[in-house]
Amino acid sequence: MSSENARKKRHVSGLASTKRSKTFTGCWTCRRRSVKCGEEKPTCCRCRNSGLSCDGYGVRLVWPGQHGAKIAQRRNCYDDSLFTYPVFSEEAVDSALNEIDTASNPEDLTIGLFSVFRLQRASEFTLVNDSCTDVELKYGGCFLIGEEGMFPGEQDVVRRLATSSNWVGTMLSDDDYVSTSELNKARRGLDQELHSTSRTAFLDFSLSTQTSIERQLMNYWVTFLSGLMTPTPRQDNAFKDIFTSLAVSAMGTSQSSPAHTAFLHSLYAFAAFSRARLCSSGETESVIGDQHLKWSLRQLNQSLNTCELEAQQAILATILALSMIPAFTGENSDWRVHFRGGIAWLKTTEKRAWRYSRNMSTLYQIFVCLEELRPAYGAIAKGFGPPEFGFRQPSLAPETLTGDKDMEWYLDGIFGVTRPIMEIIHEINQHVFSGARPSQVELDKLELKIYRNDPKWLRSQFSGPDEHCRELAWRHARTFYYACHIYLVCSLRKQPPRSVTHFVEQGIKQIEAISRLEAGFNVSGLMWPCFIIACETEDPDLRLRIKPYFDKRECWGIANVTAAKEVVLAVWNRRDKAIQGGCVLWHEVMAEMGIDIILS
Repeated sequence: MSSENARKKRHVSGLASTKRSKTFTGCWTCRRRSVKCGEEKPTCCRCRNSGLSCDGYGVRLVWPGQHGAKIAQRRNCYDDSLFTYPVFSEEAVDSALNEIDTASNPEDLTIGLFSVFRLQRASEFTLVNDSCTDVELKYGGCFLIGEEGMFPGEQDVVRRLATSSNWVGTMLSDDDYVSTSELNKARRGLDQELHSTSRTAFLDFSLSTQTSIERQLMNYWVTFLSGLMTPTPRQDNAFKDIFTSLAVSAMGTSQSSPAHTAFLHSLYAFAAFSRARLCSSGETESVIGDQHLKWSLRQLNQSLNTCELEAQQAILATILALSMIPAFTGENSDWRVHFRGGIAWLKTTEKRAWRYSRNMSTLYQIFVCLEELRPAYGAIAKGFGPPEFGFRQPSLAPETLTGDKDMEWYLDGIFGVTRPIMEIIHEINQHVFSGARPSQVELDKLELKIYRNDPKWLRSQFSGPDEHCRELAWRHARTFYYACHIYLVCSLRKQPPRSVTHFVEQGIKQIEAISRLEAGFNVSGLMWPCFIIACETEDPDLRLRIKPYFDKRECWGIANVTAAKEVVLAVWNRRDKAIQGGCVLWHEVMAEMGIDIILS
């Protein structure tokens, strides 16, 4: 039978195959299935009707090392060399960028695979706005205006910036009065600082471009700082994937939302402040960081009322970045401003929104984790109540979702902390915040719960791209486990450090194993478990064994580690000098020293 006759027969019998076209704009689930997507947001109708999880429409990045499994699944129609891509060393990239930046005539310049093209400079743009008088110049959204006029909403922005950067308005009531002259003075001061140096002439971000310094900051984030945020050297680093994707979203469209722009500048600020701790030109880097931080706060103010899910994701990422910056700068109490603002803002969002995608759930869980690890004792809590957000999200539609629904857990692979242990820390914190000592039965149940969730037997359950990463995550989980025992015994049972010597020794063994595994990598886990273990270490030999953990991370410019190390050394010193049986508590020492850090 000829092929034409066979085709006609199939058509007549109703067996003709459906022709499908590749979709490039739909949700990731529909694109993976090669079906047409209706592109409804936050989830498309096709996924909802099919009972599938819609993966959304956000930017996805693939890093070296992630291609192998997917390529192996493709049909072997092409030579494997077609799937390779050039890998440039950091020196090669820096060399190409420096050559482009210093070229006398950079128009249409090509250096290897790097190219540039003509764009208008920021100074070529002016703005005419009928609502203001004497508008002179606009650089990337920063306005220089006359004494009389202000742009709509700017007064509120400046009021917040002028009052300890209280961007969500939780510390400044509407009744507080700031005169117009004070506002103008504050505004002019901010604008002058934003324009004070030619090295940081911001381009209007509608041009979707970066200055030389911004490229350096983004490169620093991708190649170094993002790795320092997690305890394992995995290529699918959540901070690199999620944060960099959001930054690309802000740079890649002429209609970038204020939320994405706020996040992009918070990332630049984060990178600049970190570099300031490590390079000789620290003062210049700090100025750059301050400028990006102020611009991020101004954009954040404009985005807080949005209900768009992708913008809310960018807002939470911005809050996380702003909250973590003080861990590197050492600015005491700055993290509290952003955390208080984040808590107030999260209360206004739909709770189920944080289950819509893996990225949103991950960001939410990181915020909740950091909230659990903030100070719990009254002397250092300073007005913060117990954590308000848990890992269970209550249903807002009882007719469709009955009871609480658990989020899928991601922090075991990111920070090496299991969900049961984090929930136990949450329970302990609730008791510490209340100030009421639980009954012996309650303490016994809580301690038994810790024992039952020993990650020692769960090694195979830790996710990771290779055995090395899984081993590191598992070791961090065991460190959290021993620290959780110590936290319970010393904070709720009120036992002296000698009663937890066994847990301290086992915890330090895990820390030493971590140090061996992370040799040669710029990775760093959460500080909470190591700090809790170190504070209750009394044996001189054990102290010498845990001290290198702080020394190494201090060399990476993490100011929180330096402050935590000072507290640990002060606790050891006071305990050595105390009369036999004397009680020296780390949180009281921290309060007396005036150190206010989040133990992240």
